[in-house]
Amino acid sequence: MNISFVHTADLKRAASITFDNMRVYYQQFAPEWDVSKVFEATLELENYDILFQQQVVGVMRLQFNDDCCVLRDLQIIESAKNKGIGSASLNEAKRRALNANLKHPHT
Repeated sequence: MNISFVHTADLKRAASITFDNMRVYYQQFAPEWDVSKVFEATLELENYDILFQQQVVGVMRLQFNDDCCVLRDLQIIESAKNKGIGSASLNEAKRRALNANLKHPHT
């Protein structure tokens, strides 16, 4: 399986992926949200494009604090679901958390 993770170069495209995946949620619970609000809310996070067969199929967002790493968001486009990309993304988030230079890592 050809899945890779690279720092997001186009944060607006990443925000669009999130907004498209979460559209029903936003309509019901946060109708004032649009792509620009998603973009603003994710600027401070570490954003990674998820590539499958060299095509961007999703976005993973991590937040590192002194003592922990939080997976803040994981979005995969509909046509790329059920291919093991979500599982690979969780493993990648775990790998990055374990390799982070955290001051007091939780065990």
